[in-house]
Amino acid sequence: MAEEVDLNQKLSSKLNIPYPDFSTLPAPVKEKFENLPTVVNIFRMLGYSAGTFVEIIDLTNAIFKKLVLSDYHKELLVLQASAHEGNVYEWEQHVSISQAAGVRADQFTAHAR
Repeated sequence: MAEEVDLNQKLSSKLNIPYPDFSTLPAPVKEKFENLPTVVNIFRMLGYSAGTFVEIIDLTNAIFKKLVLSDYHKELLVLQASAHEGNVYEWEQHVSISQAAGVRADQFTAHAR
């Protein structure tokens, strides 16, 4: 009889793709990466697009560093958007960030519905 595989394991949002070696990328990309205040996995994956890395990081900084919303409200928006669109990966990435920003357990539940 075939071994049963847990469906949740098959549908996991966890991937095993190695990140690029930033030491081998062009100097502006390497420098921008090394000077990031916070390195999240999406920034590591963007290393595969060295031609757009600097511009995307600059755009991200413009959106998030100059945004007038508090971290708490930004995280509520991320949770709402990821729940609405069914983006499990984004949701999972922002759980701990949201908790650190002050989002309560009952708010997670409300957004998940």
